[in-house]
Amino acid sequence: MNNSKSLIQLLPLILLSVTPVVGLNGCNRGTSVVQSDTDFDRVNQQLRENAELNIYDEGLTEKFKQIGQPAVAKLTPQLQDKNRKVRVHTAYFLGKMGKTAKSVVPTLIPLLKDTDWEVRSEAAKALGQMGTAAAPAISLLIADLHNRDAEIRQQAIWHLGTIGSSAVPALIVALKDPDRVVRSNAASALGQMGTTAKPAVPALITTLNDREPTVRSSAASALGAMGTTAKPAVSTLITTLNDREPQVVLKAAWALSQLKAATQLILPVLIAALTDRDEPVRQYAVETLGQMGSAAKPAVPILLTVLKDPNQSADTFTRTKAAEALGQIGAAPELSEALQDPRTIVRWRAAYALGQMGSAAQPAAPTLISALQDRDETVRWRAAEALGKLGTAAQHVVPALTTAAKDPDVRVKRAAIAALAKLDRQEYK
Repeated sequence: MNNSKSLIQLLPLILLSVTPVVGLNGCNRGTSVVQSDTDFDRVNQQLRENAELNIYDEGLTEKFKQIGQPAVAKLTPQLQDKNRKVRVHTAYFLGKMGKTAKSVVPTLIPLLKDTDWEVRSEAAKALGQMGTAAAPAISLLIADLHNRDAEIRQQAIWHLGTIGSSAVPALIVALKDPDRVVRSNAASALGQMGTTAKPAVPALITTLNDREPTVRSSAASALGAMGTTAKPAVSTLITTLNDREPQVVLKAAWALSQLKAATQLILPVLIAALTDRDEPVRQYAVETLGQMGSAAKPAVPILLTVLKDPNQSADTFTRTKAAEALGQIGAAPELSEALQDPRTIVRWRAAYALGQMGSAAQPAAPTLISALQDRDETVRWRAAEALGKLGTAAQHVVPALTTAAKDPDVRVKRAAIAALAKLDRQEYK
């Protein structure tokens, strides 16, 4: 009897324990949804705390995915949070949820115009994870390619490139737009995607024959940005080396260099461009030759000429890049010679370029050691840095660096001490 009475007294508690509760989505479910509510609040609190510290905890992605659609519904309003960091992190994690979060697309689209660049960036990346659901955003961005405001057009290019493969079909169509600006921008957006835009290669090859030089130039750049994925474009790019516009020819040469093709054809083009009267043309040629590495060996003599140009009004940036290109090509003996040039500006650029070569600059070690005694502190500083990058096997440079560690110039002293530490000298670690 007592047992029956106890059961009757406990009945309300038993019924309460199995009474359905309303979950995040408004449906009646069991007690597991209460746990989901609690989980979301806890995980979201972690998101907000991490946002303040700019920490991206990838473990939160899986937790939001486990909660599913209810998490999407709860996160969506945070895309309009007053705190920019919260907007950034919320967009990031919704993007990580992929197509599960496709319902958030209408809220993400306005963020492409957010005043904060990081919010815009994460919104574009998130849209790129939404598949075909991001189509409305792509349409709006394609329309922005027509905008008269260059900044808006540039942002549209960047966003389309960030969205990635979902935007490729629309951009292929845009390559045939009546407006040359749109065609050029569409090609640029495809180039920004790199190998992701592989399906656009045939259309870009056709665009190399566009009537407008700016469009042809953008198409060549886009194909180069895709690397060896764009191999089918080699023959057309070779033909483009005969284009009547120098900018198109240079972009075609660069594209071929990225495709590791037609080296013997593009070298004369780039070498000739080094003496062009147009400064940007010279700069572009120098940078391209550097990117080609050892394949650009035939260009070493003229790059040395650019580096040593006695005309002090010559553009400084191009001369600095010429030194860097020589380093990328592996011209240690030539840079070692330049390190003895009577002009200070040539010597320190040569020392800097040798430093960029790392252990490959070993042949220049004796000249770099001598440069530690240079009358100019910048040359001594760069020489000390370069010696520290020769690798632990270069122990023969230690005595010279030990002396340099007492140099009166603080930059030289610090560089020498850092170099000795890199050479495993325990007393300097």
